[in-house]
Amino acid sequence: MENDVSFLVGGTMNLYEHQSTFNPNMPLRGVFYFGRLYQGYVAKNDLDIYGEKRLRLPIPKYIVFYNGTKDEPDLMELKLSDCFEATDDEKSCLECTAIMLNINYGHNQELMHQCRRLEEYAIFVRCVREYMQLEDTMEDAVSKAMDACIRQNVLTDFLKKHRAEVLEMILTTYNKKLHEKTLRREGRDEGIQNINRLNGYLLADKRYSDLERSTKDTEYQEKLLKEYGIE
Repeated sequence: MENDVSFLVGGTMNLYEHQSTFNPNMPLRGVFYFGRLYQGYVAKNDLDIYGEKRLRLPIPKYIVFYNGTKDEPDLMELKLSDCFEATDDEKSCLECTAIMLNINYGHNQELMHQCRRLEEYAIFVRCVREYMQLEDTMEDAVSKAMDACIRQNVLTDFLKKHRAEVLEMILTTYNKKLHEKTLRREGRDEGIQNINRLNGYLLADKRYSDLERSTKDTEYQEKLLKEYGIE
């Protein structure tokens, strides 16, 4: 597991992530990331974690930039404690908070005005999505979006210099997501076929009680699948 960007500035350990889908588990990922970062910090600075002297550590800061298609607020706090099993009398000894900022065009306008580059990126993403509705292929959509943005002086210098890399990166990411979606769909379809086969065998063998139980007990269903050699 790798984070997108992390760096140390003025006593603050900054961790930045980009997400194109909403992920409420980012705080848990943050715990893993920061654990490795602090281990590296301790080793690099020859700090003694077994000594009697309290160590001085940089303050962690965790920002998640979100630009998925699902509508989300400008700012959302995602907390590790929200993942814990709810209890009345147990208090967590551990917390990690990720600040999720919506960087879709039209959101966080004050931030966008302070960072023109980020605003231009938001415009570019919106433009790509608009052309995806108009063009037959992803490649055509991205190419026309880049042309439109260059004409409008949006990321002009970057897109002119790195046009091929931008196109390749977007297509690679898109194709990977499409492939993963296809695998999930194929796995789902195969699972349905296996259950239908099992139900057919149970009906043929007049094992009606087993059929009824298998619809309510997934572990028992798995046992029956193995019994009939259905993988």
